[in-house]
Amino acid sequence: MPRLESGVGNSALKAVVWQMVFVTHLRFRRTWLAQGRSLSIRMIGYPFTSILGLILVTGILVATWWMDRMRITILSGLAWLACVSLAYWVWEKRRGPLLPSALSSESGLARVGTDPAP
Repeated sequence: MPRLESGVGNSALKAVVWQMVFVTHLRFRRTWLAQGRSLSIRMIGYPFTSILGLILVTGILVATWWMDRMRITILSGLAWLACVSLAYWVWEKRRGPLLPSALSSESGLARVGTDPAP
């Protein structure tokens, strides 16, 4: 059985985090611009650079599976991601749903059963 070395166990999680960064960036810009807003900062090569980054990081993550000593990073990373996702789901269930009117609000998000911010 491969030994989990310091810093190696979270390599898959780092790749997943970068995947989420790329996906979030693509969705944010598309949604923001669809709302008729403009962005003061332009990213060189958008959207191709974000798509390329997503493809490359995904390739690294997939290639990790075929490296015997690194396979544990994917398995432990998926287990950790499942635990964190479950904890988040439980946390959000206890806090209550967002108010529908708050979703389009510029001032932030409000939860059901809370007073709106002044």
